[in-house]
Amino acid sequence: MKKLLLALSLMLVVAQSYSYAGIDTKVITGYIAGNKANIVIGFQDSSFSYDPNQTFCFIGRVSDVCKIVKASELKMGAEYSQGAHDYMIVKSCEIVDPDPERIPAVVKTVYSLRDDYTGGIDDVERTIARCTKF
Repeated sequence: MKKLLLALSLMLVVAQSYSYAGIDTKVITGYIAGNKANIVIGFQDSSFSYDPNQTFCFIGRVSDVCKIVKASELKMGAEYSQGAHDYMIVKSCEIVDPDPERIPAVVKTVYSLRDDYTGGIDDVERTIARCTKF
């Protein structure tokens, strides 16, 4: 049990280092409707507060975005093992750049959200584009 806790703590440190140290890129998670706004710096999603209209964007290098998404998966997994009630499983994350002369690169990711209560949501598809409103 002690080795498991140590390994999970190490995963959390690795996840945080991908999210912050050495990576200037930031992913912003947000939802804006009328007077209500919820903006978070970081990639964040949950089956408890899942919203298909939630938006994601990034500031910085597109090449860092999948690292941040993966770090979020590791962080949620470590938190889940410590008593949190939901986690994420990333199925794919890739840069989509059909024509860099006309269309800026975006990241498309597919993941599952899992939790202790409802079971979760499979095949959540999100597109993360360069931020234009921040």
